[in-house]
Amino acid sequence: MNFTRNTGKKLLTALILTQGLFLPISSAAASEYNQPIQQESVSTQQREYLNNAVYFNQAEEPYRSYPYGEGEFGTIINTGCGPTVMAMAASTLLDKNISPIEMADLSAKTGNIMPGNNGTLWQFFFDAADQYGLKATATNSRDEIVKALKEGKLVVNSVNSSMGGYWTQYGHFILLTDEVDGQIAVNDPAYRSKSNLYSEEMVFGPSKQMWIIEK
Repeated sequence: MNFTRNTGKKLLTALILTQGLFLPISSAAASEYNQPIQQESVSTQQREYLNNAVYFNQAEEPYRSYPYGEGEFGTIINTGCGPTVMAMAASTLLDKNISPIEMADLSAKTGNIMPGNNGTLWQFFFDAADQYGLKATATNSRDEIVKALKEGKLVVNSVNSSMGGYWTQYGHFILLTDEVDGQIAVNDPAYRSKSNLYSEEMVFGPSKQMWIIEK
């Protein structure tokens, strides 16, 4: 079964994380987004989809051990959530395979790797968007983000360690892929198990900065 951003959404019972707790949501209230990953052949590669968008996991090879930063700790698994989420966004919007490795190389080339293995500079999302003919708009407006998601755009969200450290103990980038009945679909580049549908507070509460990514 081919899975695209226009695929109809099945109304099923889902577990939604709200205020740090998993609460059952009725079938009329939300769609199940953490579905089995669908794949389609792209040249010799496989493109994975999760939550209505291309999905990459920074903890898996061939990405996890790829250099991103300095020394032994400077690898995509440790500090590469930024290029991984941007690879998801660009691959989805352009219907291409743009890997986290390609994005990591671009980040290095444009000088957007933070010193001391502290991840990715925010400027990277503008530079990467320019490189691939996309548009990045920084915002902290929840209304703008919800509107953008309803229009089929994607959103990179820089989150902090609040919400009991659910998303991160330090800093992390996640990708917002859709809005459904007041819930936000999230692709977490570090955890498939956390890639699901969440309350707005769980997504926006820990947000430091967001970027709308569009064609």
